[in-house]
Amino acid sequence: MKLSRRRLFASLAGLASLAAVIETDGASRIGVGHTAAIDTADSKSVLSLSFEESSNTLTIDSTLKGGKVMKFNTERITVRPDPSDKTIPVTVAVKADGHDEDTITVRVEKEDIRVETEHPLVL
Repeated sequence: MKLSRRRLFASLAGLASLAAVIETDGASRIGVGHTAAIDTADSKSVLSLSFEESSNTLTIDSTLKGGKVMKFNTERITVRPDPSDKTIPVTVAVKADGHDEDTITVRVEKEDIRVETEHPLVL
């Protein structure tokens, strides 16, 4: 079989269209969801955690007024009261035995908006 220029270009075009068909798996991930999520590197503009060292209190605040804390995780720091399911802003007392460091994860939700952030805290 002799390979002509026309046959070469036809083969290349066929391979290119086959690759386009094979690579359409991304389209199966496109859809319309009912929950919008704000996942930005600068989530502090939407969700802020501030620690007051003099009173050992942590305040969770957000521009989503009326939003609720739907997730609050900490491993080594005791928090009273548990801020989960509280409307923001909310202030809680934090306590650790000795010098301790932990990462606090907070998610705030309001209607169809969800904002989550992590914040290191050293006591």
